[in-house]
Amino acid sequence: MSQNEAQATEAAYRDEASTQVGGQGAERRPSRGRISLREMFGAAEAPDFDSYEALDAHIRRTETSTRIRMIGIPAGAVILVVGLNLVGAQQVAIALTFPLLFIAGVFMMTANINRYHLRRLKRLRENWAD
Repeated sequence: MSQNEAQATEAAYRDEASTQVGGQGAERRPSRGRISLREMFGAAEAPDFDSYEALDAHIRRTETSTRIRMIGIPAGAVILVVGLNLVGAQQVAIALTFPLLFIAGVFMMTANINRYHLRRLKRLRENWAD
């Protein structure tokens, strides 16, 4: 298979995947076909809310997600490593520590981004009547 055929196959696969996942994903994507960090980590685009209730529900969902990412994921990683250490699998615990720290750090960074997004959404909710 030549390089051009491989690139054409990859482009066809990418187009098919984008239409299956979101329908609008291909339209929002950059022209070179690369996935943005926003799409990679599942961050939502700035939605236009039709009602106050929809905005309030979105704020509650974002708060819950932020708490899970800031507290739940790192706590789960620590519990897993400590549990493995206590049952006698110290080598496995040591091997999993750094990858788990990296994964938990990524989740905490996205949660921190969501915290700032929440501030903006709450201001929007407070100024809804204006």
